[in-house]
Amino acid sequence: MSTNDSSAKSTATSGSSGAMSVPTAVSIPMSRPGRWARLTPRRLAPLRNDAGGASRRDGMQYAETTMAGPRTFYTVLPSPIGDLLVVGDGAGLTGIYLSPHTGGPRVGTDWELDPSPFADAARQLDEYFAGERTAFDLPLAPAGTPFQLSVWQALRRVPYGETTSYGRLALEVGRPGAARAVGLANGRNPLSIVVPCHRVVGSDGQLVGYAGGLERKRQLLAMEARVRACRERARILE
Repeated sequence: MSTNDSSAKSTATSGSSGAMSVPTAVSIPMSRPGRWARLTPRRLAPLRNDAGGASRRDGMQYAETTMAGPRTFYTVLPSPIGDLLVVGDGAGLTGIYLSPHTGGPRVGTDWELDPSPFADAARQLDEYFAGERTAFDLPLAPAGTPFQLSVWQALRRVPYGETTSYGRLALEVGRPGAARAVGLANGRNPLSIVVPCHRVVGSDGQLVGYAGGLERKRQLLAMEARVRACRERARILE
């Protein structure tokens, strides 16, 4: 969700015309403030790739498509950094967007409000914000070009509590010198937090653009650094 160093500042602002908005006609049930909705447990169905396999070689999982087209389900989950719009096709997650979120989608008139497909996502996000989870184990179904998918997969390998740069990501995906293209792909990451684009910083270590706003990026990085430091101290004392 961040852009490259040269363009990040202009994309970090919230409230743009492309920001996520929920039509006022849609009534969204919310859990009690400060905690996630405790949903009826139901594991998301395993995804299949376009060849019928469980996942593609790059490790990212993809939803199987049909002639009728996928249905779109969504829910809204409260979090310490604001409401999260969580979107999926019933088999995997296709988006997690902050509010506001630069470039985020609008809730479609044909989208179905149903929290039941997102039980695992709600639980794991709850654990993440509580400092109990450092990695996610969820079926993902992001839509993107092969290059974007490779960048998003590389993001998932950035360790919890650490950061990387666009240049290092470019090397990671085998495209040295393509830091700008990597930044653009990073900025189009549809799966906030789970695909941790907030861990990408400028080449000088400075915080740069984030579709959810730099303050939220700062909060996420600070939380992860704090949790990691506590865990390291606990290991030393064992």
